[in-house]
Amino acid sequence: MAHEISHAMDSYNYNMFSYLFTSITAPRKYEYRADVRAVDYMVKAGYDPLGMIVALNRILDESRIWTILCSHPRGSLRLMHIYEYIYNKYPYFLVNSPYKNDPVYQNFLLTSRKQRIKLQKKIMEKNEALKDDTNEETL
Repeated sequence: MAHEISHAMDSYNYNMFSYLFTSITAPRKYEYRADVRAVDYMVKAGYDPLGMIVALNRILDESRIWTILCSHPRGSLRLMHIYEYIYNKYPYFLVNSPYKNDPVYQNFLLTSRKQRIKLQKKIMEKNEALKDDTNEETL
């Protein structure tokens, strides 16, 4: 629901013709943006954003939905993008969520293990680069 509200906000903030044109020419970008906004809306409303991963995991059957909604990013990519955003902006939900034990969320964690390891490495490398930059500035 929060994802669709985000799309509605886009159409409200721009004139409808501009919104329709841009959403057709770059749909995946706008889907990702709507997902990120949805996470923010959920947190602001007091909901656990991991619920979005669980809900999408339940409704996204990639083999069927992907062919129908080809403008939407593949489900696994979308879920990983949402997870990465939560990991960076709201990490406390990853530790303190009632969804930790949900079988659908556990399945996501199992199937996204390689992508999550890549994410952790990317963040560690970024932190190391920042540390190196800070050390150079103090010299």
